[in-house]
Amino acid sequence: MKRIILNIHLCAGMIAALFLISLSLSGATIAFENELNRAFHPQLTNVKPEGRPLDWDTVRDRVEQQSPGWKLIRFYFPNRTDRSTYVRLRSSTTHRIRHIYVNQYTGTVLGSTEDGNNWILQVHDLHVNLLSGKVGNRIVTWSTFGLLLLSLRDHPVVAA
Repeated sequence: MKRIILNIHLCAGMIAALFLISLSLSGATIAFENELNRAFHPQLTNVKPEGRPLDWDTVRDRVEQQSPGWKLIRFYFPNRTDRSTYVRLRSSTTHRIRHIYVNQYTGTVLGSTEDGNNWILQVHDLHVNLLSGKVGNRIVTWSTFGLLLLSLRDHPVVAA
């Protein structure tokens, strides 16, 4: 019986280790997501400053005109004048989320890293959803909670 419990413990530990390694490596990668997107997609992230940026209501209106059926729900402001604005859209029908880059000086949609093969988005999806949507997100959440509890259990609390 002791050998069975030891084997179960070993298998559970190996699964937890694979889970932790994949989340730590993907987390380390997405910590540099903005820099990686700038390196791999300069046509989306770099703009030529042309006077003053448009006001945000105008940018929203222009983005929604160029993206029928989508509603702009969030702006991510650039930290430099030569960087594009990153915005989040939601589909009016499916409620799917889409991330795009916009030239804040002209209101032109530059595109999305979702178009084509983008390994950075796949790494992000692995980290957050285990590449399987809401089910994966729940697995990540509950596994993180369980591993946190296990780590607390193994460390005695020192009373003052």
